[in-house]
Amino acid sequence: MRLTLLSVGFLIFGIGASSFAKEPPFIQENYSDNLTGLRFESSHQASIEIAPIETSINSSQVARWKFNDGSGNKIRDSSSNSYHASIYGNAQWTAGESSGALQFDGIDDRVAVPDLDTSPHAEFGNLDYGTIVIRFKYSGINNGNQNAEILPIFFFGQADYLTPTTAANDLMIYIGHGRITDPQLRPIYFTVHLNGGVALCFDSGLISLEEGVWYHYAVVISPQGHKGYLNGVEFERHYNAGTGPDDYAFFTTVPSQEMLSMGYGRFARYRQWWFHNGIIDDLAIYNRALIEEEIISLYNEEEDNPVPTITSLSPASATAGGSAFTLTVNGIGFVDGASTVFWNELDRATTFVSSTQLTASISAADVATAGTAGVTVYNSVPGGGHFEH
Repeated sequence: MRLTLLSVGFLIFGIGASSFAKEPPFIQENYSDNLTGLRFESSHQASIEIAPIETSINSSQVARWKFNDGSGNKIRDSSSNSYHASIYGNAQWTAGESSGALQFDGIDDRVAVPDLDTSPHAEFGNLDYGTIVIRFKYSGINNGNQNAEILPIFFFGQADYLTPTTAANDLMIYIGHGRITDPQLRPIYFTVHLNGGVALCFDSGLISLEEGVWYHYAVVISPQGHKGYLNGVEFERHYNAGTGPDDYAFFTTVPSQEMLSMGYGRFARYRQWWFHNGIIDDLAIYNRALIEEEIISLYNEEEDNPVPTITSLSPASATAGGSAFTLTVNGIGFVDGASTVFWNELDRATTFVSSTQLTASISAADVATAGTAGVTVYNSVPGGGHFEH
């Protein structure tokens, strides 16, 4: 088994005693921030990874935001294009279904690519077919003190400074359609507006999405037709506004290409802008129509755990011979069920608080002797990695 970790020293003070640092028998990999990334592999174990489908999928990515950053106001695009995104409002980093995610409060949280002052890269607007894949859940239908007409997840089109009477030009993925107060009428929609009209609109039909449930949604658009998937299974599409299986629309259909946002969008029926109330875990855009096997592969994909980073400890020191205490470890890249705090290479009972905080139980025996204790956070496989903001 492979584990990834970062280690820092914890001082234990004693009168007249010298400090010591115990060197772990691991392979060391140095990163910035004056902390050391450490990695070890158990012996008598080898593996070969063969993933031709995944390689093909990755080479077709226009952008993929995995929401694993864990802190800050930027979301890294893991594709080779580096179309990074910016966070606005009070969105909070949290645990996702697979790894990290971002919580939207339904009031003012949103994500813009690349930011609110810059139009999205032209490559998005040049896509005349392709695939959009999103892993998400919604927490409620309210936007502040009112119920939203829709819960937007993805929006591409005209910017929100335009007046409510401006004809809609956009591509949207959202939950609900004006009757969202009925829990039986919350399908997920894919809609493209062109000059106030509807170029293509279909939803998940009899499938009404439930609050607090994780969903993996994929929409596939090609000259040969279009498909929608929920949790790896193609659903029967219900078409709206006179559109049907023979209609074709994607990013290039939208003439106003001023904004690409997540968690924020306009409901064209009433020309009002709404915010998502829930969590987005992963969002990817591909430049071709993925086949069913690839959609299933993405749905079943096991997200790589990041390499954790420790930024501070509380308390930062203890007195030799003192009593047991709870150690708070602050940092980024912590994963529920995968992160464990080690004290001098021995695991300690760990509680996951958030992707930026863990607590561990330190016994009196752990601080019986003066010196420097090594505090380490391990993230279990799969994966591991490091991103510098």
